[in-house]
Amino acid sequence: MALGIRSRTVKVVINIVVGVLFFLGMHLAGKKLALDFMDHEKKSFDQSQDQIKAQQELINANREAKKQAEEIKSKLQELDQKSVGEKELPRIIQQLSRKSGELGIEIISIKPLKESAAQAAEVPAGINKTYIEVMVKGSYRSITDYIKALDELPITFTVESLLLDKFAESLGPASGRLQGTLVLSSYSLKT
Repeated sequence: MALGIRSRTVKVVINIVVGVLFFLGMHLAGKKLALDFMDHEKKSFDQSQDQIKAQQELINANREAKKQAEEIKSKLQELDQKSVGEKELPRIIQQLSRKSGELGIEIISIKPLKESAAQAAEVPAGINKTYIEVMVKGSYRSITDYIKALDELPITFTVESLLLDKFAESLGPASGRLQGTLVLSSYSLKT
């Protein structure tokens, strides 16, 4: 009987050890599965975070591009206000005449000029370039003052050419009167 109790005790101990090992194995396998699942979820989370970060950078870049586009648009409007189109010629003639009166220069004529094919080829697409010819009479100093005064006008002009000749009807060599032909240009956006 002592042998029977002992063999039962051994069987119980073996069953307990096998059960403990089984639960321990299940616990370790479950832990490995849980760790693998957590690693997979962490990688998935990191990928999602990277995608969100990339999308946020795109959104910020888009905002910056919109901001820059607005700045460029504002500058274009500013330039357009300082430029001249053929519609504004009466206003320009008035401003050019007013400046000549302030400086004691006589304006002989102000007229628009058509650009040549070579000049038109130099202008980028979407841009108009308007030419104006201004013929004036006055002293060398007053004509140069007039050219400098063009910068004060609200319209931006480029002096394309300047030709000065002695005025034919001057009263002798000491009079110092000159006749000048200025070719001015200004840019505007095509509308």
